Amino acid sequence: MRARVACLLFVTAVVAAACGKSTPHANVGAQGTVAPTSSTGKGAPGITPAHGTPGSTGSSTPSPDPASKSKPLPTTVPGVKSPPIQASIEFQCLPRGGVQSFTITTTPAFKISWGTAYADGGTHASTGTGVIPATGTLRVPWTVAADVPFGAARTDIAIVGEVDHETEAAYRHLEWRTAQSC
Repeated sequence: MRARVACLLFVTAVVAAACGKSTPHANVGAQGTVAPTSSTGKGAPGITPAHGTPGSTGSSTPSPDPASKSKPLPTTVPGVKSPPIQASIEFQCLPRGGVQSFTITTTPAFKISWGTAYADGGTHASTGTGVIPATGTLRVPWTVAADVPFGAARTDIAIVGEVDHETEAAYRHLEWRTAQSC
């Protein structure tokens, strides 16, 4: 079972990496809130970039439009039970420099990774990992970098954990956009 969880954590990390290559690690507080990252990508207390340069997109080649409707995105892992999960994005539209956040409610102690892909395919340091607190609800804010392009954005979230020695995992994809004014 531990090998399966390790494998799913690897898959979760890959999903987060698909949104970009820069992954700050979050130190989630007892109330289930993570300090927002700064627009420079250096992060706030509790969030430290793991690799890459601050503010880098982690990719020199843009990926397709993050809000592309060409193929539905997965919300489950084949052969793995899905936990109860609710996720929402705070703002449907936000200008550069604004503070965006998502809130997720799921099983306490599950591991979470997330990343936001902007219209250019880059994350602009909007990624992270953490653990769902005992309350079961986690709010994750971040500052939208000053260099993000206007257009579609998507925040991808992956969670994984064990309940009664059975692995559970799920994904959520929250679409929103950046604009000069909203």
